[in-house]
Amino acid sequence: MANLSFLAKPEFYDIFGLGVFTFILVIGVLIVKGRKMRKWVGWTLLAIGIAGILVDGFIVLTKFIL
Repeated sequence: MANLSFLAKPEFYDIFGLGVFTFILVIGVLIVKGRKMRKWVGWTLLAIGIAGILVDGFIVLTKFIL
């Protein structure tokens, strides 16, 4: 059986968080640039996306890359 012990570490799932927060960031940018929704929705998603990328990126950088 394969060694899947890395799945038990919560840091492993931050890799997927980078993708999700990047998606949220892109949606926020599209909303801010568009005219169909309120701007505060886009700015809120933009802030969440940036904060999530910073936090998850730092965790991935320190746990897996460095």
